[in-house]
Amino acid sequence: MNDSYTKEKTWPQYLIPCLFIALVIFIHQQNLQISFYLAGSLMLTLVFFSEKNRIVLWISIAFLFGHLFYMYANKFVDVADVSLPAKILLNRLLLICILIPISIIYYSFIKEKPIKLMYDRPVKINKRVKLVLVLLFSLPVLIILVNKPITLQLLTYGLLFCFTHAALQELIWRGILLRAFTVQTTKKIAIFTSGIGFGITQSTVGFQFYSCILFCILGSFLAWLTIKTGNLVPSFLLFFYLSFLLVLSGVIFIGF
Repeated sequence: MNDSYTKEKTWPQYLIPCLFIALVIFIHQQNLQISFYLAGSLMLTLVFFSEKNRIVLWISIAFLFGHLFYMYANKFVDVADVSLPAKILLNRLLLICILIPISIIYYSFIKEKPIKLMYDRPVKINKRVKLVLVLLFSLPVLIILVNKPITLQLLTYGLLFCFTHAALQELIWRGILLRAFTVQTTKKIAIFTSGIGFGITQSTVGFQFYSCILFCILGSFLAWLTIKTGNLVPSFLLFFYLSFLLVLSGVIFIGF
C-alpha cells in the first residue's frame, strides 16, 4: 500500500462508512431516490478530506453507478430467450458491472494493480492443518450427497455458479473495497464496513434480509481473514465452499 495515503483522524472517517452502508441498504431496496441523496451527501463531505484521502467517497459513488448498470443489464437478461440456470449464471457474471468502475477509481488513487490475489505474502499451512481442513471441507459435502440425489448437471452448474459468484464477490468486497477502506479508516472499521455491506448484498441470491445478518458476520470474518493472511485466496476458497454447500442443499436455487 502506498504510504502517502494517511488516515484522517477526524469524525468523517466514521461518518463515511456509515453513509456507505446506508447507501448499500437503499440500493438493494431499489430506493434510488434516497441512494442519490446519500451519494450527494458523500460528495459534500469531500471538503473535509485532502485529495489523497477521498478514495472511499469516490468508490462509494462508483459503487452506486456500477449497481445501476448491473440492474439495467439484468433487465436484458430477464427477457432473454435462455434457460433459467443460464439467466442466474449471467446475473452473477454481471457483477463485473460493479467491479469495473470501483476498480478504475481505486487504480486512479492508488498506483498499483487494482486487484491483487497476493496482498503481502503467501499463506503457509502445515500438513496437520491441511488434513483437518480437508476433513472439514469434505464431510458436509459427503453428508449432503448421501441424503440428497445430486445430478451431474447440478454439480457442473453449481461449481460454475459458485466459482463466478465467489470470485467476483471477493474481488469487489475484499479485493477493492476492503483495501480502499483501510486507506481512509482503521482496520476494524474497514473489516466491519466491508462485512456488513457484503452481507446486505447477499439478498441478490435469494436470502431474506434477516438471513443476511449471518452473512454480515461471515463477511466480517472473511475481511479479517484477508487482512490477517494478506491473501485473497483463503477467503475465496471458504466462500466458494460455503456457497457450494448451499447450492447442493438447495438453499441457493440455481435453476434446478
